[in-house]
Amino acid sequence: MLIIIFTIGVISFLRFDRWMGAASTCPTYLLSRLANTEITLHPTKVVIDPWQGRHRVYGIFMVTPSQLSRQNIIINLASDGKYCGGISHPSGQFDDVVAAPEHYVVKGFLRTRTTFWLMVKGLSKKLQDPENWQLI
Repeated sequence: MLIIIFTIGVISFLRFDRWMGAASTCPTYLLSRLANTEITLHPTKVVIDPWQGRHRVYGIFMVTPSQLSRQNIIINLASDGKYCGGISHPSGQFDDVVAAPEHYVVKGFLRTRTTFWLMVKGLSKKLQDPENWQLI
């Protein structure tokens, strides 16, 4: 009986890994944009709070009006992969980050389930590093 439970656990884990990869990997067209981005935008603040529910894993980016066309984020964890997410509508303030004059702030979201998966893999520190987040 123990062998059966162990086998089911291993199979479930492997299938979960595939499901996470399919749900969080970046499309090719976004990865190609990453190489062509002349100005790198990193977040002012990163919030990793997935246990509080959906939409609690994000980076807050300060952008100029000309940069509002950037609609995606990439979290580049080097050898551990690249993960993508979308952004919110521009605002004057999110949390304690207030937009500078003639700027906006946007939130770039990462899926909660992806965050949990990365935390299980021991990548919490890399995920919290703003240098690994980029608005494209």
